[in-house]
Amino acid sequence: MATTTQTFTGTGSQTQFSIAFPYRDTADVKATIDAVVTTAFSVSGSTVTFNSAPANGAAVIIFRRTSNDTIEADFQSGSALRAVDLNNNFEQVLFVTQESSDLSDTATTNASTAVTDAAAAVATSNTANTNSTNAVNTANTASTNASAAVTTANAADTNATAALNNSRESDGSGGFVSAITKANTAITTANAATTQAATAVTDSASAVTTANSASTAASSAVSTANTASTNATTALNTANSAATDAASAISTANSATTVANSTIATANTASTNATNAVNTANTAATNASTALSTANTASTNATNAVTTANAASTAVSNAAFYGPIANVAAIPGSPADQDRIEILDSTGIQSFSPLTGLPSGFTGSSDLTVRLQYSSSGSTWEWKQYFAEDPEARYATNASVNTNTTAIATKMPIAGGTFSGAVSFDDNVIARGDSTNGSGAITLNCEINTHGIKIKGPPHSAGASYTLVLPNSLRSTTSTIGTITDTAADIPTGSTAQRPSSPAAGQFRFNSTDSKFEGYDGSDWGEIGGGGAAIIDGGDFNSASSIAGASTQTFDGGEFT
Repeated sequence: MATTTQTFTGTGSQTQFSIAFPYRDTADVKATIDAVVTTAFSVSGSTVTFNSAPANGAAVIIFRRTSNDTIEADFQSGSALRAVDLNNNFEQVLFVTQESSDLSDTATTNASTAVTDAAAAVATSNTANTNSTNAVNTANTASTNASAAVTTANAADTNATAALNNSRESDGSGGFVSAITKANTAITTANAATTQAATAVTDSASAVTTANSASTAASSAVSTANTASTNATTALNTANSAATDAASAISTANSATTVANSTIATANTASTNATNAVNTANTAATNASTALSTANTASTNATNAVTTANAASTAVSNAAFYGPIANVAAIPGSPADQDRIEILDSTGIQSFSPLTGLPSGFTGSSDLTVRLQYSSSGSTWEWKQYFAEDPEARYATNASVNTNTTAIATKMPIAGGTFSGAVSFDDNVIARGDSTNGSGAITLNCEINTHGIKIKGPPHSAGASYTLVLPNSLRSTTSTIGTITDTAADIPTGSTAQRPSSPAAGQFRFNSTDSKFEGYDGSDWGEIGGGGAAIIDGGDFNSASSIAGASTQTFDGGEFT
C-alpha cells in the first residue's frame, strides 16, 4: 500500500526529517506535533525542516493531503490532448485516492478500537456497579452489627449498674453505703476490737473473765470482719467483671463503628469509580461516534475521488482524436465515414474541395492548424475548427498589448488575419498605406460581405493633414451623403414626394421630379439656380430665329420678321 503518512518522535534538537512519499506541491505536505497542526516548517525535496526542533518525546506526524478543489487540467471539446496534462490529472486523482484510502483505513481502525474500549468501559462499569452493591450490603451488615454491639454495651452497662446497686445496702437514713465502705467500717471495728483485746490481755491478769469475754467478742468480731471482707471481695470482683464487660462492649462498638466508616469509605470509592467508569464509557462512545463520522467523511471523500476519476476517464473516452497530416495535398482521397484529420499546414485549404463549413474569408497558413471530419452521407469533408500552432507568435494578447507597445506592429500584420466579434480600441486607429495599394483605407462591408464602401485617404502628393469631423446628429433618417471627388460632389437626390417630412432650414437637395436644385429656407422649398445663366432672348432679327442656347434657361421673346 502506498505511504502517505510518516510518524517520528522528537528529540528536542532534531529539526530535519526525511519523508518517503511523493507530492505534487509543497503546500500538499502537512504536519502535526502532539496532535496539534503546525505550519512552522519548510519542504525541500524529501526533507521537511521545522523552524524549531520538536520537544523530546513529542509525536511528530508528517503527511500528504493533495488539493482536490479543482482538476489540474480542464479539457475543452476538440482541444489537443497532451500526455503531460493527462499524467498530471491521473497523478492528482491517484494521490487523492491513496490519501482517502489511508484516512478510511485509519478511521476504521480507530472506530474498532473505540468500540473495544467502549465495551471494556461498560464491563468495568458493570463490575464497579456490582462492587458498589456489595459494598453497600457490607456497610448495611456492619451497621446492623454496630447496632447489636451498642445494644450489648447498653445491656452490659445496665448489668454493671445493677451489679453496683446490688453491692450497696441501706444506711438507715434513706441513703446507701457501699460494700467497700461497710468493709472498711468492719475493719475499723475489727481494729478497735483488737485494740480492746490487747487491752484486755494487758489487763488479763486483773480481769480474766473480762479478757475471756473480750477474747470471745474479739473472735466473733474477727469472724464478722472476715465474712464482711469476703463479701466485699465478691462484690469487688462482680463490679470489676461488669466494668470489663462494659469496656469490651464499648471496644466492640468502636470496632463496629470503624468497620462501618471503612465500609462507607469503600462504598464512596466504589461509587466514584462507577461514576468514572460511566464517564469513560460516555467518552468512549463519543470517540466511537467521532471515529464513525470520520470514517463516513473518508468514505464520502473516497466516493468523490472515484467519481472524479470516472469523470476523467469518461472525458478521455469521449475525447475526439484527430490524425495529423502534413498539408492540404496529403488529405486522404478515399476516407471512411467519421475519419478525422488535423492539417498542420493549412495553406490553400480555402481552395480545397469537397469541403463544407469553411468560415467566410478564412485563408489557410503554415502556422494555422485545421481540423476536418469526413461525412460519407454528404461525400464531403466537414470543417470543425482551426487554431494557431503558436498563439503567442500569431496573436497579440491583452497583456502583451498593454505592456508592449510593439506588440501590435509585430503580431497583427499576418496575411489572412480576421477579427471575429467586436473589437475596441482606446486610441486612434491608423490604416497604413503602401506603394502597392496606395493610401490607407477602411472598408465598411454590408451584412453579408458582398459589397461595401471605402473611406480612403488622399495621396501623398496632396500633402493633406486635416480632420474630418462627423456631425453630432443627422437631420433626417433618410439623409445621405454623396461621393466627393476632385471634379464634382454628389448631393442627396429624390422626387418631390421624397422630400423630408420634417425639413430643417438650410437643407439642400436635387428634385428629380422638377429636375431642379432646391433648398429649404425654414418655411418652404425654393428653387436654387443652376444649369447655366438665365437669358432673356430677344430673337435673331436677321434669321428670324432664337439665339438662346440649349444649355441655358431662356425667356424667348419670339421671332421678329
